[in-house]
Amino acid sequence: MEAEYTSIRLAELVVGESASRFNFASLCDMHYYIFQDIYDWAGKIRIINIEKPEPALGGYFNRVF
Repeated sequence: MEAEYTSIRLAELVVGESASRFNFASLCDMHYYIFQDIYDWAGKIRIINIEKPEPALGGYFNRVF
């Protein structure tokens, strides 16, 4: 579900107006826009640590040799 919602929001950002400069507030605004449908804390400073067991997201995964 997260991938579906965020891909739509990211596509909207790409075709919309781009920010002329990035700062902490503008990045928080973009984070809120992308994740507003998924997380209550979207756009806010995270106060908890989260991990996902997916290599693409930097999580842990089992290697098979």
